[in-house]
Amino acid sequence: MSESVELRSGSSTWTVTVPAAKRVAVKRAASAPPTAGPRELLRAALDRPIGLDVPVRRALVPDDHAVIVVDESLPHVGELVAEIIAHITAGDVQPAAVTLLVPPPSGNQEWVEDLPDEFGDVHVEVHDPTDVKKVAYLMTTKAGRRVYLNRTLVEAEFVVVLSGRRFDPACGHTGAECSLFPALSDAETRAEFENKPPPAEAVRAEAATVAWHLGMPVFVQVIEGPGDTVAEVVTGLPESSAVGIERQNARWKGTVDGPADLVVVTASGGRVGANELRHAVALGLTCLQADGRFVLLTDAPAEAAVGLEKAWADGDLGPHVYVAAGWDDDAIENLNATRLSSATELQRLIAVADRVTVLPDAHKSQIEGTE
Repeated sequence: MSESVELRSGSSTWTVTVPAAKRVAVKRAASAPPTAGPRELLRAALDRPIGLDVPVRRALVPDDHAVIVVDESLPHVGELVAEIIAHITAGDVQPAAVTLLVPPPSGNQEWVEDLPDEFGDVHVEVHDPTDVKKVAYLMTTKAGRRVYLNRTLVEAEFVVVLSGRRFDPACGHTGAECSLFPALSDAETRAEFENKPPPAEAVRAEAATVAWHLGMPVFVQVIEGPGDTVAEVVTGLPESSAVGIERQNARWKGTVDGPADLVVVTASGGRVGANELRHAVALGLTCLQADGRFVLLTDAPAEAAVGLEKAWADGDLGPHVYVAAGWDDDAIENLNATRLSSATELQRLIAVADRVTVLPDAHKSQIEGTE
C-alpha cells in the first residue's frame, strides 16, 4: 500500500505517494480537529479565561490604557486582533485607548489595514529597542539585572499578549511570557540573549518574573493546526502559560522509528521567518541518516534562509539538499542546494530512497528522539 501525501509548497500543493514499506511515520497523540473558526475559538476563550472568574473585558475599567502585544507570525492575525479589540472595547474602553505593540522585526502589516473601520483610532507601535526614549525601567532581578521594557507596555494599565506557541531552542517554547521578555526589552539585553543565551528554563523563568511585575497580563496562546489553521486558543492569567505548553506538546510533539535516507520537511503558512526556518531544518536533520537526502519546501522569504548552508555543512549533507521555494537561482546556489521544481521531481527522489520521513509543518513540530 502507498500513502498519498499532500505537501504545501508556497501557494501550490504537491501530491506524492510514499510506499508503506518505505514510510518512517511520525508518531503523535491523536488530536481533534478545530471545533470552530479562529474568531469563535478566541471569543470563547476570552469569555472563560484561566485564573479569572469573569470574561477578560470585565477586568478593565473605563480609564484603562490597554496594550495588545501582537505576534505577526500567526495565521489569521488580523481576525484575532480584531476580536480582542472588540472584546475589550465592548464596555467603556475606547479604541483610542488601545495600542497594538509589535515586537521587532516587523514584517508586512497588511493585517492592520484589514482591521474594521470602527477601530481606526487604535494606535500601532513597532518596538524600537535602540531608542532609549522608548524603553522604561521595570524592575531589578535577584541576579541584579536591571530590566528595561517598551515604555508603552510598562505604562499600560492592562496588557494582553497574543502569541503563538511554538518550539524554540532559546526558551523551550515561544509565546506568552517569552513574547514580553527579552523580545520587548532594550537593545543591550536582546543582544545578550542572542549572543549568549542562558538555558531555556532560565530564560522562561526570568520572563515569567518580568510578566508578574507587569501586573498580571492576560496571555492569549494560539495553538496552530496544519497549514494556516488554528486548532485551539488558551487564554488566562500567567498560570495559563503551562496549559498552553501542555496543549502545544500534545498536538505537535512526536517520535519517529529511526533515521531515514530521505527527509522531506515543509515550513509554510502564517509568516515563516528565519527562526521558524532554522527550527524546521534542524528538526529534519535529526531524522536524517548519514549521506541521506534532505528536501525543504517553504514559502519563507529568501532572506530568512541566510546561513542555512552552515546547517547543511554541519549535517555533512554535501550536494544532497533540495529546495522548493520562490527564491531566485542565486539564492538557492548560495545555499549549496539544488532547486526542486515539481512534485514529479520529488516523487523520483522517493522512488530511489529506502526509508522516507515526511514532516509537514516542521517549523511547528518537535521530535523527542528516534525509537
